[in-house]
Amino acid sequence: FYVYPQAGEVADLDVLKTIVDTRVEEGDNPRILMGSSELDLVEPNSSHPTIFFGEHNYGFDTVSVGKAGYQSLWQAMEIGALDQVDAVPDDKVALIVGMQWFMGDGCTTEAFLNSFSEDAYRACMENPRISQETKDAITARSVELGKQRSDLERLSSDFLPDRIDEMVFGVIDGAENKAELEAAVSDNTPIPVGRFGDPSDPDWDALMELSIAEGEEACTTNDIGVYDEYYEEYFIPWIEEADSEPKPESFTEWSQKELGDFKLYLQVCRETGIEPLIVIMPVKAAYYDHTEYDYESRQLYYEMIRSACDEFGVEYVDCSGYEYDTYYMRDVMHFGWTGWVHVDQAL
Repeated sequence: FYVYPQAGEVADLDVLKTIVDTRVEEGDNPRILMGSSELDLVEPNSSHPTIFFGEHNYGFDTVSVGKAGYQSLWQAMEIGALDQVDAVPDDKVALIVGMQWFMGDGCTTEAFLNSFSEDAYRACMENPRISQETKDAITARSVELGKQRSDLERLSSDFLPDRIDEMVFGVIDGAENKAELEAAVSDNTPIPVGRFGDPSDPDWDALMELSIAEGEEACTTNDIGVYDEYYEEYFIPWIEEADSEPKPESFTEWSQKELGDFKLYLQVCRETGIEPLIVIMPVKAAYYDHTEYDYESRQLYYEMIRSACDEFGVEYVDCSGYEYDTYYMRDVMHFGWTGWVHVDQAL
């Protein structure tokens, strides 16, 4: 029973497809939830989708696909690949978009190379529903972020010697990949009792009440809703340093490269017929108001994402109005207790 595949499983498209297919065959109703580090399960957090949908029967469940550093370009390739292997149930997907992706120059070479999946790139390039123009744009950005064009051409080539080379490379890398997969599979757990049968309706009021209580329990050293360990180790030093220096000018140059990658994701969804739900994740205003990413700066970012969604005619959940809510974010950049309640409702 998988709700949050590990990095080794996400990188292996066959395994990821098997996770989805097996859940469907067992009578489950999974949906792909894409994002980055906010998908990490941190307890106690009863509203986190992994727990909330995974441990109850509300008519469907999530398979969370993404890790820290997995940004828009990776998401574009991954959804194209999942569509190619018919692993997007009901042609619906949700993507949580983080503001940090769009800072500076967007995705870094290090983050992209660490997340790059040969399986996903190959399947995306083989997907006949994706236009050549979109495939060329994905390839060009991959080269810009550090992949060798010759390696990418080998991955997407129909030329027999290239296919043979690819098989050889696969054998060389196979032992390490197999070990990672075996470790990940060993963490598999049985489907919880009661997951099937007639679904019930969530008690949203009770979930919100529980989430606030869990937030209060986790945040005893501060009244801004940052969990204690993070507040003491990171938040206090950051604020002390920020307050000791003149406030920088408001940041306005949100990454147009990352925006282009995000639009590639939306374009892949459009071409494959997948219906995306974009979740615009906010930040903890109590921290970012002290930085160059102040209120005015953030409004430019939020409007940029909303405009991109409007351009492609896709639905989005705008959580930006909750930046000052106490338990909405658990630290400065990840959904917290009450934030996940709103995401669950939207899903």
